[in-house]
Amino acid sequence: MVKFDVLDLCIFLMRKIGEPFSTGITLFINGSIISGELIHPIAYFKALATFLESAQGDPVSTMVPHALGKMFRDNIGKIKDMPNRLSEESKKIDPEVLYLKNVEVWNLRSCTCPTEKY
Repeated sequence: MVKFDVLDLCIFLMRKIGEPFSTGITLFINGSIISGELIHPIAYFKALATFLESAQGDPVSTMVPHALGKMFRDNIGKIKDMPNRLSEESKKIDPEVLYLKNVEVWNLRSCTCPTEKY
């Protein structure tokens, strides 16, 4: 299928390079434009864990974010081993799941402006 050739190449390179991989990408999905930086899943979950663990406030309101951050950080090793545990069939590129940072979304139907960068 032609429409995923560049995306397939990016995902192939991400798998070969590993966690340091990142590249700018713009996607057109059902009338929306999504632009950001395609990153490795490990980098995504490390950043998510750091974000959750840095939650500030009273102890009760930060309990859940801190616990989730620890859970993500503790399970990053399972992500590293995942390609070795997958069958050949399931190693095929799945363009439905992408990990992005510094995302901006424009919805042309509702004229939504770019969101804040996270």
